[in-house]
Amino acid sequence: MKLPAPHPNELIYSTVARAGVYFGLVSPKQLLDEVFADRKVIATLDLPSHLQSIAGLLTGTGQYDLETLVYKHTLFPLYAPFVPELLRQRAIKRMSDRADGAVHLMLGVAASRIKSVRTFRFCPLCMERQLHTYGEYYWQRGWFLPELPVCPEHGCLIDTSIHLDEHRHQFVPLNPAYFTTKTSSKYVANDLPLALAAAELLEQPVQQTPTFAQWTHFYHEIATECGCARGKQVDHEKILNLVCSRFGIRYLENKGLLQQSQGNSFWLRSIFRKHRKSFSFFEHLIVWQALVPALSVSEIFIKVRRYAPETVLKESQSGVDNAISISDECRMYRQRWEELVLLHGVKPARHQETGGSLYAWLYRHDRDWLLAFNEQQKRPLKTVNNRVDWHLRDRQLVRCLIKIHFLSENHPVHQRMSATWLLNQLPHKNSVAKKLHKLPLTQLFLVRYAESVTEYQLRRIAQFIVESREKHIEIKRWSLFRKVGLSDQRITPDTMRILDSLTYL
Repeated sequence: MKLPAPHPNELIYSTVARAGVYFGLVSPKQLLDEVFADRKVIATLDLPSHLQSIAGLLTGTGQYDLETLVYKHTLFPLYAPFVPELLRQRAIKRMSDRADGAVHLMLGVAASRIKSVRTFRFCPLCMERQLHTYGEYYWQRGWFLPELPVCPEHGCLIDTSIHLDEHRHQFVPLNPAYFTTKTSSKYVANDLPLALAAAELLEQPVQQTPTFAQWTHFYHEIATECGCARGKQVDHEKILNLVCSRFGIRYLENKGLLQQSQGNSFWLRSIFRKHRKSFSFFEHLIVWQALVPALSVSEIFIKVRRYAPETVLKESQSGVDNAISISDECRMYRQRWEELVLLHGVKPARHQETGGSLYAWLYRHDRDWLLAFNEQQKRPLKTVNNRVDWHLRDRQLVRCLIKIHFLSENHPVHQRMSATWLLNQLPHKNSVAKKLHKLPLTQLFLVRYAESVTEYQLRRIAQFIVESREKHIEIKRWSLFRKVGLSDQRITPDTMRILDSLTYL
């Protein structure tokens, strides 16, 4: 299969959807087979997986390697600059093949206050240009900026009633005829400059990401330049007032950015402290627009990278604490901690009478040795969960399965009685699926009675033949296929062989 080349700023999702239109593939599963050779691929707008398959289909163009697809045709550049370099590389590697949702977890999207866009939307002015330039429509990535319901170029966006979760395995092409229900998206004036900055962020080239230390130094410096810091102390209240005066309290509340604003873990406080985690691109843009609006996104990255990667705002420590030579006092504390750990283990040692003070002293004065020693003394925790009698539960579940199977034989269900279907009929279905290794009788029942695809097809065929014979209706192969929902593409070889052996078909 030859995949159509992506248009500028076109999402991979859109390219695959257009391929389905080009080749007249009505079945979503058939499209997945042709493009990915995998029917379990989830249609993802922002951070898709299996990109190596796309790159392989575009090899003939000589223009689309893996990193080009990631940076030019996904929303990955919104998140990449703010995570550690090792995490960025791992995320690209996961996007190349089956990701199983790991990319959204690695980049912090799944747990972020700023959620991905889940509904389809488009800009009518951009669509006019697409039709004039390329003769067709496609989904642009600038329309799906999280928390920014605005086109960076034209402002207006149209929301549709189609939700991404309704089409889990289907790639929906952009066709105005599909969208009967359309409403103009509601955006405010503050959304547009943020969308422009996000669009510039999307255009950043492939490059190594700044370290947490560089981001820490950068934010401390802009706080000082804005008169919100003295030495190493940052006036967080003053920074909050600057951000609120720039965007307004109501706007920030609507975006969910003022929750727990007085708390110690408030994101705006944390971003001006030593960085120990990533922050959302939207939170970074809010601060940039409020404190350094004159700098473009490219200029900000140039400024951040000027700091040496190892530059860190270190805590002040006395000369005695940082002494290179090991004092007698330090040796004494080491020895006492070693005895305590060897007796109780690392974690329990901290809860002993003197363990907490020993740990605190060593952490402050001899941290490297403490962490190295504790790492060597780690003990695996053996936990035995006796809350559930798995033998009793195993017998109870098998009884339930026997009843379910008996009822399904007397009243045949219209779907395959697979192992998954049978498990879903049980109470505690999630725990049962995870603990099957503790349920040997249940496992044995599923192996014996779970219906294969061939068995399912033959059951439907047998039902049709019995009903037709009772009603004295002539049986023809084409009518059988249509009635039971089979086709030459979906029928298994074993089913076809049995059908061929029936002389009256």
